[in-house]
Amino acid sequence: MAILKLKTTEPVIAETFLVQSLEELSPTYAALVKKQREIHNEINQIRAETEAVKNEILEHKANPTVTPQQQRVAEILGDEIAPKAGAELPTRLQALTKRRSDLDAAQVELTRRISEERGRASRLVCDQVRDHHKQLVKNICEKLLVLHEAHIAYAQFTNALSAEDVAWTALHPMFPSLLGNPHDNQSRAALYLREAAQNGFISRDDIPKELR
Repeated sequence: MAILKLKTTEPVIAETFLVQSLEELSPTYAALVKKQREIHNEINQIRAETEAVKNEILEHKANPTVTPQQQRVAEILGDEIAPKAGAELPTRLQALTKRRSDLDAAQVELTRRISEERGRASRLVCDQVRDHHKQLVKNICEKLLVLHEAHIAYAQFTNALSAEDVAWTALHPMFPSLLGNPHDNQSRAALYLREAAQNGFISRDDIPKELR
């Protein structure tokens, strides 16, 4: 469970909001993720063992206990041939390869199931937090509208200084350029507010005419 500590400029609105995890909300999702971890661990083990078996096979080929000719001679003479050291290694390698292939296929199917269950569980979480999310966006818009008013006031103030030909750079100009032009309906603030209105977080009437 994720804990979101939310603070605003007004301490009375500060609160702690708990977001339920997908594994807490969906036992099915939790079981699928657990199985995914188990398969991942087994694949790592098989990868390591496969490498070890391949190295053993190469070692036995480089240092055979019975040469190929000795084995053929023994067959001609009808002698009993002792099992070659490491004779079981190719069979073990084949079994490991087959198991790895099955695990890889299982991972593909498991990933598909996890994706589906993640979608279902996520929708449940969204239903739980929808109202809170809407209120947070509304709060942002309200603060943005207040900031827009301050931006307008600052622009009017600086325009008045410039209109009187005042050299006012000594005041250190602080235009909030990240907001764009306060009269531009394509500014970042305008686009954000309109998108919020289109998605029902605020009313279109809440947006100043110059930003609609």
